[in-house]
This record gives sequence, C-alpha cells and structure tokens, in this order.
Amino acid sequence: WYREVGHVTGIAYTLATSARISIVIGKLKDAVEFLDESIKLHESIGNQSGRAVSLEIFGNLSFVQNDYGETYARMQQSLDIAKEIDNQHRIAVAMSYQGSACLYSGRFTQAQQILNKCVKLFSDLGLKQRKASSLYLLGYACLHIGNYDEAVQFGNAALTLAQKNDSMETIAQSITIPAAIALANGGFIEALQGFEDAAKAQGSRMFERVIFGENCGQVGLGTALLQLGRMDDAQTIFITLLQLALDTHRQDRLLYALVGVAILLAKQGDAERAVELYSLAARYPFVGNSRWFWDAFGQHIEASSTKLPSTRVEGARIRGAQCDLWGTAGELLLEYGNT
Repeated sequence: WYREVGHVTGIAYTLATSARISIVIGKLKDAVEFLDESIKLHESIGNQSGRAVSLEIFGNLSFVQNDYGETYARMQQSLDIAKEIDNQHRIAVAMSYQGSACLYSGRFTQAQQILNKCVKLFSDLGLKQRKASSLYLLGYACLHIGNYDEAVQFGNAALTLAQKNDSMETIAQSITIPAAIALANGGFIEALQGFEDAAKAQGSRMFERVIFGENCGQVGLGTALLQLGRMDDAQTIFITLLQLALDTHRQDRLLYALVGVAILLAKQGDAERAVELYSLAARYPFVGNSRWFWDAFGQHIEASSTKLPSTRVEGARIRGAQCDLWGTAGELLLEYGNT
C-alpha cells in the first residue's frame, strides 16, 4: 500500500521490519536487500532517525552472522546519527549492541566500560528490562575478565530487577553468573544447583534445546555433572548444544560446545584430543582472552595432558591452531551421533 501511494517513509520502515523478520527466520540475504533499500530511502528524504534504526538492524544482522567487528561498526554509524539528533534511546540501544559485540569478540574490558554507560543510560530512560539486560551482560564481562566479586554484584542487581519485571530469561541468565563462578572455583555441587535453578527459571528441562543466551548455563550444567561423575548426562548436554550451534550457525554457541566436548574428552582419557579442541576454541579471543574459560576448563584440560610427551601436547596445540572450526564441529557431531 505504501508503494501505491508513494509514502517513502512508510516503505522504508516496512522494509526495516521485513528485515527483522527475515533475520529471525534465517533469510539473511533477504534481510540485506531490505536494509540496503531502507537506508537509501531514509537518506533520500533526510530521515536520520529512520536511518539510525535501519543501521541498528544491520548491526544485529552482522551479529547473527558472527561478524562482531561489522556489528560494532554498524552500531557506531547508528550511534553517531543518534547523537546528532539527540535520541537518547537510540544511543543507549546502539551502545548496548556494541557492548555485546565487544564481549563476544573477547574485548572484555571495553565491553565492561560500554555496558557500565548503558546501565546508566537505560536507568535514566526508565527502561528497566534494558537496564537488567545490560547489568547481566556487565556481569558476564566481569566474569570473563576474572573479576568474580564484581560479576556476582552485577548478576545479583540484574536478578533483582528482572524479578520485579518478571523477566524469566534475564532471571535465568543472571542466576548462571554465580553458578559459573562456583564452577570455576571447583564448587561443583553449588554450580550444579545454580545451573539447574537457571534451567527451571526459564521453564526448560535439563536436556532440552537451549534458548538464545543460555549457552553458558548449558555448558556449565554439563560440566558440573561431568565433574560429579555423571558423564553420560554431560555428554548428552554437550552434544545437544553442539547440534544447536550447527543448526543456528552461532559461533559463540559453538565455542561453548567445543570447550564442553574438550573437557569431556579429558575425563574420558583422551587428553591429546582435549588439548587440540581447547586450542581450537582458544584461537578465538572470546575463549582465549577469558579467565573464566581457563579456570573452568583450560586448567583441567592442561592438567590431564601432563603425562603425555611434550611433543604430542605441542602437536595437539598446532593441530588445534590450524583445523577448521565448523568442519571440526561437524565431524564431532557425526562421531558422537554414532555412539
């Protein structure tokens, strides 16, 4: 209808909405076409606010495509426009996406700095759910830096706010923070209870396919079970997450799954392959720069390899540094699917 009457603004916003839908259903090429046209139309009529929104969606698309550098750049474009027109809401949203992009690309200190600002911005705007989401992401940034006390503080603040808003997903994500710290510190019973509480909060059962954002909770649950001797249950969880990562082509989800399978292999006595898989995951700064991944997984995998000849350990590290991420994941799924 907008095209029939020549309503350019309506066409541009409709295209942006169509792009959002296309991202959700996985038609990413369609999303690119919709957004390219939307941005051009907004530019043609000087609608800076609309252009900022379309660029923001473009950044989200890049995030789904695992291109965190492009996500940051697109959000910077949106942020620059939002500042120019003094739209505080769009400023806060663009910065929150930049914080997430920094988090998943292993730039944890930068993520912490950005998300601290987002918490204040969303608080000033009265957007309580957005504030809660920024708080738990801030907690995760501190978790990966290794500032565990701060991580708990932010996680608890997010939890309190999420409970007031009855936001079950944010409640679950916030609960995972102290559970993840317990896991890193060797408190496996405490960790198991926390991860199980998170699963209950989001209304799912232990072995169900996980929702977005719950990768830490899922791999943490599996690892706690593994460390407590429930190897078969742990394997089920890790392979479920691996399958989901391949289905959704989400890099962050796959990295969680790989470190899970790596520690499973270490427990099964295959330390050499465990080192190889962890080395593959650690190629990516999200794992390689993370104190939490080392404390919860890396040090245990390293310890399992101490009885191996140093040449075999080094060879495993070299193979991990060279092998293909997605190809290795597919091979693992085929292997474990036949066991």
